[in-house]
Amino acid sequence: MLQPAGHHSLNQGTSWTPMHVMGAIMLAAGVAANGWLLGSVGGGYGWRLGALLLSPGLILLITSWLIEKTPSSRGCLTFAALLMVALSAFWGIMGIYMVRLHTPVTDRDAYERIMDEAGYPDTRYLAHFPPRIPDAATQIEFYHLPSVMGGAAIYELRLTLPEEQIGEIIRRARLSETLEPLREPPEEIPHGGPGREWIAAAPEQYMADERINEEGPVWGIAIDPDTGEVIYWADNWRKT
Repeated sequence: MLQPAGHHSLNQGTSWTPMHVMGAIMLAAGVAANGWLLGSVGGGYGWRLGALLLSPGLILLITSWLIEKTPSSRGCLTFAALLMVALSAFWGIMGIYMVRLHTPVTDRDAYERIMDEAGYPDTRYLAHFPPRIPDAATQIEFYHLPSVMGGAAIYELRLTLPEEQIGEIIRRARLSETLEPLREPPEEIPHGGPGREWIAAAPEQYMADERINEEGPVWGIAIDPDTGEVIYWADNWRKT
């Protein structure tokens, strides 16, 4: 029997248009990105950021559904286009910052300038960092990510020092009023920088944690006296 135009049969399923497929792919990518964040940052990055990762795929899937149910698709497509442009701009900026976090600064003057901009030494969770990179230091890698849209600020200085300077760093860490020695390796290091796994395995670790409900500053020093490697690190966590 002929059916009226625009009437969907009960047996007629939803057809998978290119917009459906693209939405499903982007939603799967958002799920994968959330999994990557959980693995690399260790969780605590906030449900809003997780939702933003899922939103492009959800927008496309909802828009394709609205197009099927709405006589005129122009408004739906305009709405989806504006949202996708805004989200693309946001994730483009976030991508630049993530690349920045994993690109080390090796210049001593650049390190001092960045730390000055971050409020060193008055910023409490950065006060344990050295005011300048020692002349004897080698294999210098400084990573930093300033707070973006109220999110976490991440700092990490990794370098190798002579044995006599390592001893002095350990002595100062033990005398620190804020840093506490970690007698056993922690289950998780609340640090978002690239040296997170090395820090967790370091023989000498000192940490201060002022977070409340996973928000606030946490900082520390990780030292390997045998190799002379040191990592100064600090994070100021904010749920985005």
